[in-house]
Amino acid sequence: MTLSRGIYLIHNAGVPVAMDLYGGSSADSTKITGWKFSDTTINWNQLWLVEPVNDKADTFTVRSIIAGTYMDLTGSNPENGTPIIGYQKTGNPNQEWVIKHSADNKSYKMKNNATGTFADLYNGDVLGNGAETNLERIYNE
Repeated sequence: MTLSRGIYLIHNAGVPVAMDLYGGSSADSTKITGWKFSDTTINWNQLWLVEPVNDKADTFTVRSIIAGTYMDLTGSNPENGTPIIGYQKTGNPNQEWVIKHSADNKSYKMKNNATGTFADLYNGDVLGNGAETNLERIYNE
């Protein structure tokens, strides 16, 4: 099953943190961090519009609902620890994410299309590179 366009909460499958646009800022280069999420309260900094990229299988852009900026791997840098940031739309592959089911078929892995590196919790990820991520659909568009 592939993802469809929709609004998602993107959180780590192993620990209770979600991808959070720091402060909900629309400024370019705002860091996307791991931040505790609540099952009962919506945090708008943690909601993302996931949209398929035309003619690229399993490839998506991920846009902040609150700020309108796109999830962007800083400078297309493939090094571990490179920050994922919010940035205005550029159309470059560092703003495209290949999102596929993990082997458990319950969670997903997010791989940057420009570098082939995975989104994970740097220096806090007990599960290893490319930690599984859960995408919970919040709203269908």
